[in-house]
Amino acid sequence: MNRMLAQISVVAISILLLASVTFAAPQQMILGVGTTGDVLFTNTGGNNVNFVFTGDCGEGGNNCLSGNAYYQTNVGNYSMWMTGGPPTLGAPTGNVYPVNMNGSTINFAATAGSFFLDGTITLDQVAGGTHTPTFNGLLSISSTNLPGYAQGQKSEIDFTINLGSNGTLEQVYAGSVTTTSGYLSSGEVPPSVPEPGSILLFGSGVLGLAGLVRRKLHF
Repeated sequence: MNRMLAQISVVAISILLLASVTFAAPQQMILGVGTTGDVLFTNTGGNNVNFVFTGDCGEGGNNCLSGNAYYQTNVGNYSMWMTGGPPTLGAPTGNVYPVNMNGSTINFAATAGSFFLDGTITLDQVAGGTHTPTFNGLLSISSTNLPGYAQGQKSEIDFTINLGSNGTLEQVYAGSVTTTSGYLSSGEVPPSVPEPGSILLFGSGVLGLAGLVRRKLHF
C-alpha cells in the first residue's frame, strides 16, 4: 500500500510540474510612454466629442502616436496611426464612454528586438474621466512572431492617456472645456490565445499519467 501511495504521489507531482511548465503565461507586449503625438479630445457642440492622434510618425500622415515597445528584455517601438473617422464618444455610464469608430481604422505596428506584432485596433470604450482616461479595445492580429499571439486572432489592448493639468474628459463632454489632450503614459497587449502545441502537450501528458494511475490502482 505504501508503495502504491508513493507511486501515485510521483504521478500527481509530475502532473503538477507538467501543468506549471505548460501553462507558464507568455509575456505580453508593453507600450511605453509616448514620444510622438498626443490624443486630442474635442467637443464639437453639445455632448459631441471626438478624438484624434496628433503626431506625425511617418506612417499614415499626421494622425499618429508612437513610443517605445517592450517584450521580454527587448526594446523597440510602436506606432498607432488612424485613417478615416474621427471616432466619437457616446453618452457615458458612470465614467465609461462607449466609442463609435465611425468607419475609422487604427493601424498598429510594434517591434522589440527580433519580435514584431502588427494589426488593426477597434476601440470599445474610454474608461475613467479624471486626468488618466484609459482606452480599451481589441487588436486584430495580421502578422506576428510572438509566442502566445496568433495571426487572425484578437488580443485585448488598453492604453492610458495622461492629461496632466489640462481639462478632464468630463469637462470636455459637458462643454465647459472645448478641448483637452494628453500623452500615452502606458499600455499593454496581452497574448491572444494559448499556444496550440502547449495545449496538445498538456492534454496528452495528463491522459498518459491518468492511465498510469488507473493501472496502478487496479493492480
